Amino acid sequence: MPTNPQDRFISHREAVEDRSWRLNFARLDDPSSGFLFDCDQKGMVDRSKLTAAGLANLDDCIAGKGVGRGRIQPIVTRYMKPAVIRCNCGAKLSLHHPWANECECGREYNGSGQMLAPRARWGEETGEVFS
Repeated sequence: MPTNPQDRFISHREAVEDRSWRLNFARLDDPSSGFLFDCDQKGMVDRSKLTAAGLANLDDCIAGKGVGRGRIQPIVTRYMKPAVIRCNCGAKLSLHHPWANECECGREYNGSGQMLAPRARWGEETGEVFS
């Protein structure tokens, strides 16, 4: 197996941004509530993904029954996709935590992909004792 931690990487940590859209209809009698429908960038709703009740609500909203004009709202979701490395045992391991990530074989790696000493040895250099 690789001795250089960088050679272990299958993929590196990466910032991901997902975009989606919702069609929002606010109630006329209470603008803080209303109806939301997943849609595309142009406001088109995939009717095949709605239940019968959802279809009825969408049709009522489009007809303007008790709601204002629909607005297309962009939804942006940002998150960090963790790095993935190959453990010495050959298994893939996602590095979710910056401090310690344990493989199914028991080996642990930090968030940079460096293999850590067994936990029984942690604190050895500082005189700490863990039971």
